[in-house]
Amino acid sequence: MHRVPVSTYRLQLNYLFGLRDCLGLLDYFQELGVDFLYLSPLFAARKKSLHGYDVVDFSSINSEIGSEEDLKKLSEELKKREMGLLLDFVPNHMCVESLDNKWWQDILFRGEKSIYSKVFDIDWQSEKKELKGKVLVPFLGIPLEKALEKGEIEVKTFDNTPKLCYFESQYPICEESTPFLKAFPELVFRQHYLLSDFHRGFVDLNYRRFFYITDLAALRVEVPQVFDAVHEILFKWIDKGWIQGLRIDHIDGLYDPKGYVNKLKEKKDIYLVAEKILGFKEKLSTDWSFSGTTGYEFLAQSQTLFLKKENKNAILETYQTFTNDFSSKEKIERESRKFVLDHPFQSEVNRLIKEFSALDLGIDNKMAQEIIMELLLSFPIYRTYLRKGDYQEEDMAILKQVLNELEKKFLSLPKKQWEAFKSCFLDQEKAENAFVMRFQQTTPSVMAKGIEDTAIYRFFPLLCLSEVGLSYDYYGQDKDDFHEHNLWVNSSFPNSLLATSTHDSKYSADVRCRLSVLTEIPEIWKETLFSFSEMSAGYKKNGTPDKREEYFIYQTLIGLWPLHDLKEDEWQFFHDRICQFLQKAMREAKLKTYWIEPNLVYENEIEQFVSNLLRDKTFKQSVYSFVRKIETAGLLNSLSLLVLTLTSPGVTDIYQGSESWNFSLVDPDNRQKIDFNKLKDSLSEIFKVENFDPKNLIGDLESGKIKQYLLKKGLHFRKKQKDLFLKGSYIPLTLSGSKANQALSFLRKTEEKAFITTVGRFFQNESDPLKMDWEDTAIILPQEESHASFKGLFFNEEIEGNKLYLKDLFQLLPVSILEKSFQKK
Repeated sequence: MHRVPVSTYRLQLNYLFGLRDCLGLLDYFQELGVDFLYLSPLFAARKKSLHGYDVVDFSSINSEIGSEEDLKKLSEELKKREMGLLLDFVPNHMCVESLDNKWWQDILFRGEKSIYSKVFDIDWQSEKKELKGKVLVPFLGIPLEKALEKGEIEVKTFDNTPKLCYFESQYPICEESTPFLKAFPELVFRQHYLLSDFHRGFVDLNYRRFFYITDLAALRVEVPQVFDAVHEILFKWIDKGWIQGLRIDHIDGLYDPKGYVNKLKEKKDIYLVAEKILGFKEKLSTDWSFSGTTGYEFLAQSQTLFLKKENKNAILETYQTFTNDFSSKEKIERESRKFVLDHPFQSEVNRLIKEFSALDLGIDNKMAQEIIMELLLSFPIYRTYLRKGDYQEEDMAILKQVLNELEKKFLSLPKKQWEAFKSCFLDQEKAENAFVMRFQQTTPSVMAKGIEDTAIYRFFPLLCLSEVGLSYDYYGQDKDDFHEHNLWVNSSFPNSLLATSTHDSKYSADVRCRLSVLTEIPEIWKETLFSFSEMSAGYKKNGTPDKREEYFIYQTLIGLWPLHDLKEDEWQFFHDRICQFLQKAMREAKLKTYWIEPNLVYENEIEQFVSNLLRDKTFKQSVYSFVRKIETAGLLNSLSLLVLTLTSPGVTDIYQGSESWNFSLVDPDNRQKIDFNKLKDSLSEIFKVENFDPKNLIGDLESGKIKQYLLKKGLHFRKKQKDLFLKGSYIPLTLSGSKANQALSFLRKTEEKAFITTVGRFFQNESDPLKMDWEDTAIILPQEESHASFKGLFFNEEIEGNKLYLKDLFQLLPVSILEKSFQKK
């Protein structure tokens, strides 16, 4: 039976921070209470990769991170501390813009005859004559003909081997073309690949890729030989006992995700979670054989607890009034999806049309394209999982609904053809037809790039809801929804991860918790917003930024504003982080600038606007004053969220550096090197004080030591009471009294042990959030617990009675974990 962690700590490895660095921190992680280290991908990646998702070789460890000996040593040291290792693994794709990818280089050299030709999802029978039997290589900056005219493509020799070269890029020359080495440019067209510019790649690309990142080509792990080649070394590491768990990256990109998980579980009995994004109110099918997901559902359900739902309309009205943008979220999401389908995903749509045509339904290509486009535009979830012998009711219900709505939009298509089309999805005898299987692999990319990486940068009344796995739809969810979710997780996937910040987060949990406070003060937020705009009006140039961009900038500044004043060089770093983020956000929005065609004039105007704001002492003081008003409430939200993460059903996941305050934005900002020396010193300082009293930490919230203290207590409690966390029941508790809505409580118990979690929320409108008068508000205990005594985990308070009054629980901080100590006779 595999080992299940009670907590994980995520570390981003790269050439700046490797396995030996991890080794040097094990004592710190042990002291903190971490159960499993959770490492980013370890296999050989593109040189100087900052993340490791661009794997080039599955047969070796990334030498920039460490060696197998280093991994072995890390594993041994973890075992000495009774800790484990969870590894992030990427089975969906490889980086192909690298000479180190021998599989891809062999394909370019030998073409379809390469023994690796089935490794990647390549269409060798392209409808384009010049691409038949070839693979498109769209890494030129300009069209091929122009590159040839300018002499940018030439033959160079390396180790007595001639190569086609485009600046620093090298491409193999096939043996049969060597007689044409001096016949230029004929030589270029006699290869097993066709060089092109990236624009053509959007239309004619004939291999599947990760999203629309052309240098990450998709793998076919559904092919047994490919599966074996990709997993051989990984399985060796598992067999040696070096790895106790796997996190599967982008599982929805695979041909048959459930089949893949089943095969993994058959091969290795190991703790297994997958990166799986669920839509609003979508439930994970219980037929998956993994332990759960990476935890975005928990992020969504927990974050919305801190939003004042009665102010939803006021927040939206302020956004619409200020920006003069009254477009609905649904309209913006549809436009965003259409943009990515019309531009970077053209080749994916074209390949779907080709598979559709092969069904021979009597529907012409023009109509087929319209149907496919509408299906992709309106599909409500990331994907379905149709496969032979496995048609789940949830998938069938969604498909029937979508197809019925689609039929109403194409009334000109004869009924017979509609029925034939629908049967491709709904008839199990036609399961795994090429069109449906490819369609299922395409919808996750359209959702991810159309919604997560486009729409949320176009519609943003609250940036704290512009997050992976989260959306404005969740605003209005409340305590009952949170309890319902936790009950479901406890019964269905009790070993799923609980994430609040990840390497893919748009905003760290602490940023989101601060911005959530805006929902408590909608009128003040509105006044502040218009005041900021008035102060900065003179810094606009050519109408840039517009009102939407201003709104985005001001919320970003509020969310990221430092807890203490900065030195001049620190302000410059802050400025650079903001500008880097805004450039990425505006390019992702794809309205005035775009990664493919950046508008540098516009981007410079945005940067200059921010520079002027941060040089304006009056403006900075205004932001500072506003942030100070909401700061304490935001920090308390963060502590409440932390305690929920420590005690809800699932496995607590901590992202690197988040044991203290972590105000960060989307990558690369959230992947900066962590100052672990500072964190180690901080933890040491907390407990080395003679006669240590945790109460002393409360007066210094800004230092982050209180967060580190709560986390350490919580993680050690989880390790000590592992069965209680992994097997205990979950019971929502009722609160009574005038401030019952400002707190949430639940009971976790087994036959022998129990504890109660209680956290507060909505602190902003209290005169002193740290000294709230909870008045008559109390937790009503179940009858069987009404005579129990409890002891506080954080501050050692002792309490009993059939009602637990929050004024007793929250004397010091509005968070509490009460451990049941004994049962009165």
